[in-house]
Amino acid sequence: MLKYKYQAADQVVDIARWPKDEEYSGIFPKGAREKYVLFCPKDTPYGFLEKNKNEEYRHRYVYKLSRTIYPVQFWVEIIAYRIGCLIGVTVPPAFTAINSVDNTCGALIEFFFKDYPRGEEDLYIDGGYFMKKLIPEYDSKKGTLHNYDTVERLKVVCKCDWAEEWAKIFVFDALIGNTDRHQDNWGLIGKLNEKEASRFVLSPAFDNGTSMGHEIREEDIYKYNVDKINTYINNRKKATNHMKWSMSDTARMQMFDFIEQFVLKYPDKKQVMLKCIDFTPENIKGIISELTHFDVYCRLSEVRAEFMVKLILARQAKLKEVLEKIK
Repeated sequence: MLKYKYQAADQVVDIARWPKDEEYSGIFPKGAREKYVLFCPKDTPYGFLEKNKNEEYRHRYVYKLSRTIYPVQFWVEIIAYRIGCLIGVTVPPAFTAINSVDNTCGALIEFFFKDYPRGEEDLYIDGGYFMKKLIPEYDSKKGTLHNYDTVERLKVVCKCDWAEEWAKIFVFDALIGNTDRHQDNWGLIGKLNEKEASRFVLSPAFDNGTSMGHEIREEDIYKYNVDKINTYINNRKKATNHMKWSMSDTARMQMFDFIEQFVLKYPDKKQVMLKCIDFTPENIKGIISELTHFDVYCRLSEVRAEFMVKLILARQAKLKEVLEKIK
């Protein structure tokens, strides 16, 4: 289990006067939701934040809002971070934040690659760049050729255990129900310096907002009994990985089928996956219910928190069933 940076309910971060990163003109360029790239001030009182140390080391955060039709979506990013820490999957730290000037609330997400003195920066390259290089006809807008067989070819430039890192991410996505791990929601990170080129590592599992039933309206949650929850998590049209298994596949795979396919190819990763989901209901309830105490404009209700717990526990049970039947 990774240790997560602790934010108490009375420590909501107000980013109203944080300086914007003009390199991005204050607005982060990718994604469907409004977001701002900001620098954490040196005098911030919160110990869980990474502060700017000097002019040559400036630490960025993304202030990410919800889509208007899904007002609780920013909470999903914060919960995903806590779940990542619980199961041992690296997810960018995400905290509850507000802007007291424009009366918004959102997730304050730590940049997963950092600035150092020029010439020693972390280099991040998103997966879309590699997919286009490896598949000349690749269409990033549609992403229909996004597939693991091609992605696996990148392991030759990486110094991490490629299959193990992806095993953890695939389990994480199946556990939270994330269907949006598209080519720009993963990438490679390496260190640049003047002496030698670095081999890369896989980026943390970032951009997790399209999960945990975020699209289900508060007034409809009561409809989700055990049977309806099981139907929801096993939906063959919606509960699918963005990534196909191979380029020749005509359709994307249901998440649990994808997990099974992965373990059949990498049987030694079965225990890695089982370890990720070795947690108790109390573990999950604790890290989610804490967030209902945050007093912000769009609160996480106890009803939704309980619903999220039920979804995660149902997916945990299904993952165990799938993994344990593979010999």
